[in-house]
Amino acid sequence: MISPEGGAVAGLLGGIGPFATARYYEKIMAECMARCPGYPELVVVSLDFERFTKLEDAEDRGPYVEEILSGLRRLAAAGVDFAAMTANSPHVALERIRVRAPLPIVSIVDPVVREIGRLGARTVLLLGISATVRGRLYRAELEAVGAEVMIPDAPDQALLDSIVFDELARGRVRGSSRRRLLKLIRQCAADAVLLACTELPLLIQPGSTSIPLVDTMDLHVRAIVDRMASR
Repeated sequence: MISPEGGAVAGLLGGIGPFATARYYEKIMAECMARCPGYPELVVVSLDFERFTKLEDAEDRGPYVEEILSGLRRLAAAGVDFAAMTANSPHVALERIRVRAPLPIVSIVDPVVREIGRLGARTVLLLGISATVRGRLYRAELEAVGAEVMIPDAPDQALLDSIVFDELARGRVRGSSRRRLLKLIRQCAADAVLLACTELPLLIQPGSTSIPLVDTMDLHVRAIVDRMASR
């Protein structure tokens, strides 16, 4: 149970992108209220998405990590008990961030890997932005539970990046992009599809296709609310 007065206060490091962050807020509130009526405390620090993306694409990871740490310090100053980053891609640098972070971080990776293990999937198509794919996020963890990771080819990856950055991150949800993404999924031979970008559930959701879709945002939200209830 979660008590609005006694639960741990969560801090969301968001803006990466902004519309996914808004959806995190909605889902956390809905999940909390489903478990115990009331309104939990929650703090959001929204980073500049354009600056964050430029840093993420740079070869030097130092300024990128510093940008994330700056946001985490602002959350700590606001008095939260723990933080969560509302995107998959910054988890590529999670270990570098954790050793200097001023507060605990609830990872998106752990609940996702548990879900893949629960599904018993042996092949998983990973759909995310290029930074996530380049950073090999989820690879070692999924291989450890017996799942082989598949990634899109270069043209399909370019399509994904365009959908995320040119559309979803700007609040544009287009039926034509949904159809193209579902076509990509139907053509794969995977046991499950990992939506390794928290913008993608704005476009497609579990049930959109016969192949199981693993919604990283949804799993992360549940882990965040679990942590809120653990105080």
